[in-house]
Amino acid sequence: MTNLSDLLPAGAASKQLSFTASGAISSGQTVGLNSDGTVSPIVAPIGAVATYETGAIDAPRGIATVHDTTNNRLVVAYIDDDDGDKGKVVVGVVSGLTITYGSIYEFNSADTEQISMCFDPDSGKCIVAYRDQGNSSYGTCRVLTVSGTTVSMGSEVVFESANVNSTSIVYDTGVDRVLIAYNKYDSNFKGYARAGQVSGTSVAFSAAAARFDTDNTSGYDISNVIASYDTAANKTAIFYRGNNQYLQGIVASISGTTVSYGTVANANSDNGINGHDATFDATANKHVVAFANDTNAAKVGAVVATVSGTSISFGSIVDNLTSFTINTRVSIAYSPDAGTSKIIFGRAANDYAVETVTVTVSGTSLTGTTPVAVYTETNGADPAEDSLVYDTTANVYIAALRKGSTDIGISFVFNSATGAGVADFLGIADAAISNAASGKITMKGGIASNGLSSLTPGATYYVQTDGTLSTTSSSVTAGKAMSATSINLDYST
Repeated sequence: MTNLSDLLPAGAASKQLSFTASGAISSGQTVGLNSDGTVSPIVAPIGAVATYETGAIDAPRGIATVHDTTNNRLVVAYIDDDDGDKGKVVVGVVSGLTITYGSIYEFNSADTEQISMCFDPDSGKCIVAYRDQGNSSYGTCRVLTVSGTTVSMGSEVVFESANVNSTSIVYDTGVDRVLIAYNKYDSNFKGYARAGQVSGTSVAFSAAAARFDTDNTSGYDISNVIASYDTAANKTAIFYRGNNQYLQGIVASISGTTVSYGTVANANSDNGINGHDATFDATANKHVVAFANDTNAAKVGAVVATVSGTSISFGSIVDNLTSFTINTRVSIAYSPDAGTSKIIFGRAANDYAVETVTVTVSGTSLTGTTPVAVYTETNGADPAEDSLVYDTTANVYIAALRKGSTDIGISFVFNSATGAGVADFLGIADAAISNAASGKITMKGGIASNGLSSLTPGATYYVQTDGTLSTTSSSVTAGKAMSATSINLDYST
């Protein structure tokens, strides 16, 4: 018995076995077998690199990305060092693994710093927040309206008339308000937040800003303020480097445009955490904070944070998601399709290759996969805290980075699924299988007849690198089409 067909009796049903899915699988999708016995969809790992900014002197930097779900567009905001540090924005269209960009627009003509951006699904607008160094370094925001790849803008709105050094903006869908968390200088940098309501092409702020780092009695400058909206609790978790330079967290609640807080919690008891970013895992109903852990040779680390009412708590820190050092900046985004999050970072050695780790949350713990390189050109590329975004329409991740060798702005698409390539081809899913659920796979030697269409009867089909079936020859034969909706799977490859 040398073939799978020798092990199983004839007939499509008897050629099916049940497997647990790692990543969401659709009906009729080709799947591969992972080393742990689970199955994943076969997907192309990385799309072609697309350029969104062609500057040549450290351009761009301070990158922030969002997915505009109303218009199904990628929106990238950044600081253009090649043009007087102006704030700029560009819109990309994702098709498969390809991105095409429209014209570049200027949202601030002065020196711009500390960019962050969110999308408001109620108004269908993007809101960008930043420090306007052309206006006394005041905290400022602006509403961006996307149409096709065109961007129109409302007037600039000052949300803080003081020197602001960090901004992070999220949209609270529970109360239909934006929340901007930031630090401002007042003898030292202290943490504040304001809530505003989007109206047309402007944002209205009424209540005064509220301070959240009130435990910081020793006068430490707080930094790296990151807000993460919790869709289960309808509250925002704010993470920052605060008192004693610890990683700290606090829950922010909005009533009208008034912001109130719970109690500050510490994630660690040293000052080793640097360059953190956060995302909300809606599968586990937890926040995941990723960072470079300076106390462990700048390796990638992460910690789970749980919001309960107005309280926040942290699980145990995992500080060795990589065995090598990184360049201290990370970005993290969550995939609702896979039920996991990816962390993207630049490797300090190996020519600054850009790599990712996939993180799975269980309770207050997390585990990470082996790092996978997604960009390996000379001098690599440079992620920022908001470089990574998940496109919930195309079900792919998109990274917007600065290329290390030429300092141009580049981006590329890569899939959320992990573990299965075309060489791992096992069969075709008989029905849709959710992540971590079990379902039937029609194995090699069986007849797959669900979820397929437009096949040419009698034609031989091959599995392509992106998992699709085509009559174009490849290293893996799928089988011969029996009808437009069924295929007799080959068992010889």
